[in-house]
Amino acid sequence: MRRDKILLNFVEREQPKRKGIGGGMDEGSGNKKHIILVHGACHGAWSWHKVTTLLRSAGYRVTAPDLAASGIDERRFQDLRTFTDYTQPLLDVVASLPPGERVVLVGHSLGGMNIALAMDRFPEKIAAAVFVAAFMPDSVNPPSYVLDKVRRSAKICHSSHLCPGCNPNSHWCMPSATFLLHRQLKQEKTLSYWLDTQFGSVVGDKERGPTSMLFGPEFLSKLYKLSPPEDLTLAMTLARPSSFFLEDLGSVPPFSESGYGSVEKVYVVCAQDEGISEGFQRWMIENNPVKVVKEMEDADHMPMFSTPKQLFQCLSDVADAST
Repeated sequence: MRRDKILLNFVEREQPKRKGIGGGMDEGSGNKKHIILVHGACHGAWSWHKVTTLLRSAGYRVTAPDLAASGIDERRFQDLRTFTDYTQPLLDVVASLPPGERVVLVGHSLGGMNIALAMDRFPEKIAAAVFVAAFMPDSVNPPSYVLDKVRRSAKICHSSHLCPGCNPNSHWCMPSATFLLHRQLKQEKTLSYWLDTQFGSVVGDKERGPTSMLFGPEFLSKLYKLSPPEDLTLAMTLARPSSFFLEDLGSVPPFSESGYGSVEKVYVVCAQDEGISEGFQRWMIENNPVKVVKEMEDADHMPMFSTPKQLFQCLSDVADAST
């Protein structure tokens, strides 16, 4: 596929001698902390290329895996059934760490849920976890709880026709129906929060899989509103279908206090975020208090593009303080 070739060329150009972006382990540089960067929905390890470069230049070891069916991972969305399937590449990376090594996990957006699962399974391997404008679960409710909060604040409208730009031959779009989510805002009438995001399920799938979503150009523009235009163009080119895995995450027990709850947590609030609002980020912090809250006043939902140097400094401070 043309997109895959573009992404492979991009990864090779950005990291010609390293294996830390796109699924592999970093070769390492010095004795500084090992940081694992986890991307959000519809994105890939490529979204971390600026921060990865800054961290490595400062001597940190960095791994940025592609989650399943993301980035250059060869799996397709219809191959996935559960959130664990989607998270497996990260779980494999953490499981393979040498005995005694403790890393800093960083999750962006939906990636907060992925690092939470890794924290719950391997708490002894994680020195600290950083949630960057990310969904952050608690140890009381099912993992889907914070995602359900978003769903309950939205109006679900069913349309019997395809949304604009939807490809009826796409493996992820459902030709018989498309679901458009609209948020109810206090100051305005119904405003389309998700804009041109396309939701559906796998065509002809005998076994019902997770509902898919693919961010469209308009929605991506909202997420990248303060980011350089070339980074938005990159995202429009490389975005792949993803999912919130709501049914699966709602059917499993809460993350444990002894696992997920025992890991030191830091939350990075992005004040200009129009994807996960600042208010919702702060509600998650109240719902599940963290050790440290860092604030980035000029960051949109994609701080790795809009404020990469500031995000680098936040992560560097956390890594240096962790044990």
